[in-house]
Amino acid sequence: KASGGYPADARDFYKLHFICECDGKSKPAAGLETHQADFFAPDDLPPLSLGKNLEEDIQAAFVAASAEHPQTWFD
Repeated sequence: KASGGYPADARDFYKLHFICECDGKSKPAAGLETHQADFFAPDDLPPLSLGKNLEEDIQAAFVAASAEHPQTWFD
């Protein structure tokens, strides 16, 4: 959080993005930490909680996922 465009916070946060493939057998579902879950195209994102997620981070994950040789990125 300290090195991104997030509001200042005394705590450190780590974000992990995983490349997955949907097998069509199950749908995203709400859980203990979410009240809604779904899949979205990069150009059709819902409103984000900007204290937790920045659009540029999500766009960077889509770029990495579509790369011929995806690489790990550390901030």
